[in-house]
Amino acid sequence: MIPAGLQNVEGQLLVWMVAMIRPGAAFVAAPMFGAQAVPVQLRLVLALAIGIPSASMANMTLPAAGIISVPGFFMIAAEVLAGLAMGFVIQIAFAASLVAGEAISNAMGLGFASMADPASGQSSPAVGQFLSMLAMFLFLAADGHLALIAIIAESYRTLP
Repeated sequence: MIPAGLQNVEGQLLVWMVAMIRPGAAFVAAPMFGAQAVPVQLRLVLALAIGIPSASMANMTLPAAGIISVPGFFMIAAEVLAGLAMGFVIQIAFAASLVAGEAISNAMGLGFASMADPASGQSSPAVGQFLSMLAMFLFLAADGHLALIAIIAESYRTLP
């Protein structure tokens, strides 16, 4: 016999797991959170801390057939796509600063002065690295990381 308080524990845990998918996918694709230097455990804790309150605010429910079904698969795929889209939008802005730095360094004749990019593991010109780090500092100074978290939380209301 299952005690009265523990009857729907499995369903609640599944809702929490599905709620962690969208922020987790966004953090994998985002430039600052998705870096190799950020431990996976930290990304999981952040996804948990953002996903669970946001999902409870939006009253997320699982499909009637469960998550191991066609509607459940489409629900998980939609969560992954929504999270990746939010992360890649920010990634595009950072990639634009890196490409601008490469174009500037080639025009100045500094294309030969390259250094290893810690984010991608490939070499890029020093001016591109400088602009990429400047973009990261401006992103953090303008509270862009908090805006990303707010966008992820708000996405549960607009795309439940």
